[in-house]
Amino acid sequence: MIKLKTLTTEQWFLIGIISVAIILRFWRFWDFDFVHDELSALNRMEYSSWAKFYHFGIEVDGHPAGVHLFLKLLYTLFGDNPFLIRLPFMICSVLCVYQVYKFGKEWFSYATGLISAAFFSVIQYTIYQGVIARPYSPGLLIGLLLMRVWTRIFIKKNKDWKLFIAYGILLSLLGYVHYFALLFGAGISALGLFWLRKDIVLKFITAGLIAFVLYLPHLNTFFYQLNIEGLAWLNKPDSTFLEGYFMYVFNHSNLFLGCVFFGTLYFLTKAFKQFIPVEFKKRITLLVLFFIPFIVGYYYSVYVSPVLQYSLLIFGFPCLLIFIFSFWGKNGKYLFSILGITILGITTLISERNHFVWFFQNPLQSFFTFCKEPETLNVGRHGIEFADFYKKRFEDDFEYYSLKYDCTGVNEFQELLQSLKYEKVVMGDLYSREVCLSNMYYPTVEIQHQGNGYENYVFSNQKNNSKDLYYKQQDLLLLKGYDKTPDFNKLYQYNFELGLDSLIRKSHDIIDVYIEFDFDAINTSQVILVIEVEQENKNIMWLGSNTKEFKPDNSDTFFVVNSYSIPIQEDSLSNLTLKGYIWNPDKTVFKVMKYGYGIRNGNKNRYAAFNKLRD
Repeated sequence: MIKLKTLTTEQWFLIGIISVAIILRFWRFWDFDFVHDELSALNRMEYSSWAKFYHFGIEVDGHPAGVHLFLKLLYTLFGDNPFLIRLPFMICSVLCVYQVYKFGKEWFSYATGLISAAFFSVIQYTIYQGVIARPYSPGLLIGLLLMRVWTRIFIKKNKDWKLFIAYGILLSLLGYVHYFALLFGAGISALGLFWLRKDIVLKFITAGLIAFVLYLPHLNTFFYQLNIEGLAWLNKPDSTFLEGYFMYVFNHSNLFLGCVFFGTLYFLTKAFKQFIPVEFKKRITLLVLFFIPFIVGYYYSVYVSPVLQYSLLIFGFPCLLIFIFSFWGKNGKYLFSILGITILGITTLISERNHFVWFFQNPLQSFFTFCKEPETLNVGRHGIEFADFYKKRFEDDFEYYSLKYDCTGVNEFQELLQSLKYEKVVMGDLYSREVCLSNMYYPTVEIQHQGNGYENYVFSNQKNNSKDLYYKQQDLLLLKGYDKTPDFNKLYQYNFELGLDSLIRKSHDIIDVYIEFDFDAINTSQVILVIEVEQENKNIMWLGSNTKEFKPDNSDTFFVVNSYSIPIQEDSLSNLTLKGYIWNPDKTVFKVMKYGYGIRNGNKNRYAAFNKLRD
């Protein structure tokens, strides 16, 4: 039994760091429902046979079988209880904090271990990836254990056979958890060759053979999933990827990043004065271990198929921490560093990341809760399997249309809106122009939920307590120079121009331009509603919406809409001008019923799940 009086200062700090890690990971756990990736996995738990589960639940997903099988066990035991499903992953995340401490202590000093563990415990990157029921916290924990065994073998020079057997087992386990975790393990093993001694060559080869033999049952799945070749929805990384990654690691706080950067520079100058070759070799090893997954993922994403995401770099992330904080002072000089990093981390977690609000807002659960209301048209970009999950949870067989599967085009969506057999339309994560289109038929805003990474709306056609979508709206047909029967000999018509800095309140707000056409039933030509955006007389954006895309099969009267919001990277209204017009390349004859624009409050953090929050 541990006696409190016998605890050292180092141990008290470690207890404090782990306590902080537990609080930040378990805070309000009962309010945290499943996120998209978790639901995607849980929806593949129930198949009529083992063969179907393995193929449709595991192979087609692109992840190794280990975590899927573990989730299958948890789901069988606990159903869809979020806390009990997540609990093992949260425990792994807390154990990782301790392993980071041990890793740093064994490589450099207990000061390095404590400071690294403190940083690891308070950033959103490790908290979020640590608590969701995905492969990241188990893979990270196994990777850290492998790193510690590697340390015993190559740095502590321990030749015990048990270590090599454990090494082989842990290396194979990484392959069952995540392929980038396996890549990290392969990197550790390859770098071991530079530390290899003659007296352990046979044992090290044996460890590799143990890993290979244990992984043999999964090889067919590995090669099958290798042919999947990435994520079709993911963009290729560019030169800004690492910049965005490091900002996310530091909770998107310039102050936090600056303090660690200049602190490292300060300690780095002292380290150069006391150059120690073996420590230099360790630091190079750590950097290589962090960058191997990044380099492989980057070039695979660019030249084969996109796979690289921030989450995939988490397996090598502790190596980067140990490298940085290996310079931070001697064993007795860590008090200020630990307190400063902990306070900065928690403060920026709240102020810069809005963590304890964003973390517990679940757009999927709230959206499908709205879908339970009677006589609602429920439309979203979520897959139909997510609707099936909540139908089962709510014990309610509500109607749901997925724009991924059920409505293949915006024309089919408009056909549903035109049916007017619904009292309300419930929307989840629709594109801006689809929100505008819905509002043309259901003009009253009943609910507007906007948060980090999502938007949910409920529109109705009820006039009671009506709330408009737009804070500024203009009917262009009421202005001078506009005619409902224009000269069709003109290629371009219905021109207008707006200075956005004088109209839009916030740079993240959205301007929708809409036009209602009355077309000849047999007309197959296309008319295009164009938006051009200029900045200081330079065209920076061209957007076109055409009648072929919007026209329902069974209707001659319909809307075409176009929407513009300023890109996050621009985030400025300065000298922006929007020009709109009708491009009629075939000089098609049509009637115009409505023509106008509206400006509405945009979701400033629609794409800020991992990016900097807008003010």
